[in-house]
Amino acid sequence: TLMGRLFGERQTTIFFAIRSYDKFLDSAYSEAVRAGFDLPPEALGPLLAQDHMRWPAFTDRVCALFPGAQITIWQHETYRENEEALLARLPGTEAALFQRALPREDLRVSLSRDAGRALLAVHPFTDFKKLRDGQQDMAEALALAFPVTPDNPSVTLWSDTERAALQGRYAEDVARLHARSDIEFLSF
Repeated sequence: TLMGRLFGERQTTIFFAIRSYDKFLDSAYSEAVRAGFDLPPEALGPLLAQDHMRWPAFTDRVCALFPGAQITIWQHETYRENEEALLARLPGTEAALFQRALPREDLRVSLSRDAGRALLAVHPFTDFKKLRDGQQDMAEALALAFPVTPDNPSVTLWSDTERAALQGRYAEDVARLHARSDIEFLSF
């Protein structure tokens, strides 16, 4: 609410990307484990799948905090393919806020299920803040020791049935957001 009070009387544009729930929450969980979160995926998945965590609810909260703000949303999944077209749709000063030509390769190796378990096993003895230094650290070593394979997929919170349900919810919510007249939904 402090941000809403500070910027409430100014012309404000808020930009954010939405991402498929299954991938977004898997990624958030992997980052939390890297930062020292020590609960297994099964403990977190059901909490994160609740309705108040959906993008339309998040957008409603942002709109309530910033009444009158221009809300501009796009989908994370299609950003790299549509980067130039998306930025071209934004006014010059707004487009200048975004880094162009993002690297095509992933910035961080995804942790496999077994690498995530190994990190959780050593959690009490590890300073996870040092895992971001880009050198041959524990997370990279575990990612190499336990690579993502069909038998050892990326860390996931979801069964196949749950993942399909979350993807369906995401598709519904994208359609709901796209239909709203109070936000600008950039899609291609």
